[in-house]
Amino acid sequence: LRGADDLDEIAALAIAGDGRLLALDRRRRLLLRLARNGAIESRVGGEETFDDPAGLAVAPDGSLLVLDAGRGEIVRLSAAGAVLARGGGAEPGRLERAVGIAVDGGGRVFVLDLGGA
Repeated sequence: LRGADDLDEIAALAIAGDGRLLALDRRRRLLLRLARNGAIESRVGGEETFDDPAGLAVAPDGSLLVLDAGRGEIVRLSAAGAVLARGGGAEPGRLERAVGIAVDGGGRVFVLDLGGA
């Protein structure tokens, strides 16, 4: 990877609809899009967007789902990185100790949450 010095604590990787690699940097609270040559192409996020990003998935429509373990919510981003929606952060339905996220071909979202009842 080019610009590897810009990578800190990678929590998750995913492939975007355009074939580019996405990397979720947990410590810096950033979603990184990497160009085909490995260079960091764009950064999205920061502490105003994510508290403790722990998981990443790409939905069939190309939107990105970031599991924010710190806020106990899922943040849906457009393929370009704009925040579209947030969910799960308030009772009921709050994620307690979420550690993983996946999306199937039909768009159903699955979250591995080790807490709660």
